[in-house]
Amino acid sequence: AGIMMCTYSVPLTNATGKVYAVLTADVSLADMTERIAAICPYPQSYAVMISCAGNYLVLPPQGRTFERTEDLDTVYDVIRRNRASRGFPLRMTLEAVRATLGIVKADLFLTRDAAGTQVASALIYHLAKGIVRVIYWGNTEESVALRPMNYTAYKVFEHYASTDVRLIDIGQSTENSLPNFGLCDFKQAIG
Repeated sequence: AGIMMCTYSVPLTNATGKVYAVLTADVSLADMTERIAAICPYPQSYAVMISCAGNYLVLPPQGRTFERTEDLDTVYDVIRRNRASRGFPLRMTLEAVRATLGIVKADLFLTRDAAGTQVASALIYHLAKGIVRVIYWGNTEESVALRPMNYTAYKVFEHYASTDVRLIDIGQSTENSLPNFGLCDFKQAIG
C-alpha cells in the first residue's frame, strides 16, 4: 500500500530574480492531518490548513463519517440532488446505473454529517486492474458549509491507497466541451 503525500515546493531565486533551484518537501497527508488536528489553541477550537488559493487542505472531521456502502439508491439520490441544485444534467438514470453495475465492478461511498444525514456520495467504476474512475460524486446543497467534498475526496484517496489501485481518474472537468471552472478549481485543490 502506498502513502498519500502532499508536496510543497517553492522556487529559489538569486538576487536578480532568476530561479536557480526548486526546494520541495514531501509530507504524509495522514501525518499532516494528525499534526493539524492536534492544534487546539482554545477549548472547543480547532485548526485548519488552507492553500494559497483558499481551499481547505486539512479540516477536522466535525463528526463526519465516510463509509463504503451497497445502498445505490441513497448514493444516487445525493448525486441527483447535487446535479439538480447546480443545474447540471445527470446523464445516467438510476436504472442505467443499476444495469451497469451488473457488468462493471463499482464502489459506492457515503459521507454523513454528525447527525448521520447523508451529505455527499461517490460512485466509482473499476475500469481495469488497478484503475478506477469517479463516475459521479457530489454533495447536498444544504451541506456546502461543511465542505464534505474535500473530506470525501480525501477519504476516497485514502481508501484506494490501501488497495491495489494505482490510478484514480477523477473524471472530466467540462460540460458540452466547455470548462467548468469551479470543478477545475476543486480538482486542482485536491491534487
